[in-house]
Amino acid sequence: MTLLFSAALRAESCHKLQALDWLLGDWEYLRNGKITRESWRRVSPDTFEGQAQTSLRNRKTPLSSETLRLLSMDNDIFYLAKVSENEYPVAFKLRKCSAKQWAFENSGHDFPKRLLYTLKRPDKLIVDVSGDDDSGFQLVYRRVTGQ
Repeated sequence: MTLLFSAALRAESCHKLQALDWLLGDWEYLRNGKITRESWRRVSPDTFEGQAQTSLRNRKTPLSSETLRLLSMDNDIFYLAKVSENEYPVAFKLRKCSAKQWAFENSGHDFPKRLLYTLKRPDKLIVDVSGDDDSGFQLVYRRVTGQ
């Protein structure tokens, strides 16, 4: 999948995290006996905090874990991911958005370089994680309710 990123295409709503309220809550992806969960909470009008964990289906100890954050600063929005493999968080800048799709990019990072969050339905979220030469993977989340 080739993603086109253009700052000129960004709408005014791309400067406010409130336009991304549909991301708030808990999401779950099941595949090959593993569960990946991603949860997002609003901390302030300019900050969302998230957590992502992957674990074996019947185990509580995670195989991997990430701390996530969305920040609105100086009319830009950044996606920060802190993973155990990196000493510091990795920042991705919002490059394109629409009502149901937000694309973040960090061309200087080894992998991933792009994160594309797409809300397909109120209960279905697709996250495309990609690098150079269309390398990457896709997570198809469903909204978790009643937990």
